[in-house]
Amino acid sequence: MGYDIPEEKLEAIRDQVRKGRKIEAIKLFREAAGVDLKEAKEAVEAMIEKEPKPVEGIGPKGCAGVVFLLLVSASVVLAALV
Repeated sequence: MGYDIPEEKLEAIRDQVRKGRKIEAIKLFREAAGVDLKEAKEAVEAMIEKEPKPVEGIGPKGCAGVVFLLLVSASVVLAALV
């Protein structure tokens, strides 16, 4: 069941899947592939199943995580100097 979808449209669909916007992903898929609602829904759900899931609870995320790690590292260095 291969679809001839241009890479930029496929990436836009994947982006919606990553953001958890299933309905928007289905709409984009329907437009890009020219398929009916059922087929687009099944294809997007298959994409959702293949998308790696983030692992919850493993360390801080984003900029806050970097700041946190820097503060912890600085505390360790200062403690060693004192």
